[in-house]
Amino acid sequence: YAHSVVTKFAVTPALIGKWLPDVPRESATAQIRYQKASIGDFVLSARNSGRAFDDSANIFILHSFFQLDAYGSRSISHGFTAFFSAQNLTNRRAEVSRTPLLTQGIPFIAQGGIKYDWGGRHL
Repeated sequence: YAHSVVTKFAVTPALIGKWLPDVPRESATAQIRYQKASIGDFVLSARNSGRAFDDSANIFILHSFFQLDAYGSRSISHGFTAFFSAQNLTNRRAEVSRTPLLTQGIPFIAQGGIKYDWGGRHL
């Protein structure tokens, strides 16, 4: 929880009591991780952000959002690791900017591949 408002500002008194731009009133993150050598590593991450404003006059509202991400990896042979990643599983695009045009964050993205560890360096 953040109560981030202007309390004093002699230059522009109309801003007193307004929320600071880009600071949501509430935000939360959580992460669940499971690791087992015979199965692999799995991570589920969640992020929630409350409403915020994109300007000091509190005219342009950035609406609240919830996003969920997942990551998994497993060693498949000496030096090789298979992995997958999915971001924004809910496909709820965050409002990043709104002054004056709406700019949104990433949509659902998934990727995967194989990493090779060459003496401590990932290639």
